[in-house]
Amino acid sequence: KIAAPLTVASLRHKTARSERLHNTGTLRLEVLGGTTPPGKVATAAYLAELLASDAAKYGVATIQVGENAVMVQYNMPTEERGQPLKIRTWRIFQALPPSTLRHALFTYTVLADEFDQPGSVAEMELLDREIAALELAPVIGQTPSASKKPWWRPW
Repeated sequence: KIAAPLTVASLRHKTARSERLHNTGTLRLEVLGGTTPPGKVATAAYLAELLASDAAKYGVATIQVGENAVMVQYNMPTEERGQPLKIRTWRIFQALPPSTLRHALFTYTVLADEFDQPGSVAEMELLDREIAALELAPVIGQTPSASKKPWWRPW
């Protein structure tokens, strides 16, 4: 298995509705690769089976993402050093037939008392849209086609 964690540090900015400082959450991404058990073929249906327990546990549905990938999205409470937190999680499994799998785990951690605040809700809505619209490379070592200009590139 290959792990490549990426952490985006917490940022501080002023909210549009008030002058108080708003702590944004922490976005993390972990990507792992693996293979199916002998005799199993990597398909979106097989991946949906793998995510079924998470979907049932959190009362959510699996969502098709692209051609060969499925995702579950859920929120969960947690605590770190006595500080209550909430984590929004997006688990994405991608099939790279015949037997290769890719697992992308996005998490967005927010202070529990700020989770339902307008600033946090807006950030999570943005993340929901962008993660659901992601384009995954169809094979290992290949980047997705540049069919459209990235939102972050103004030129």
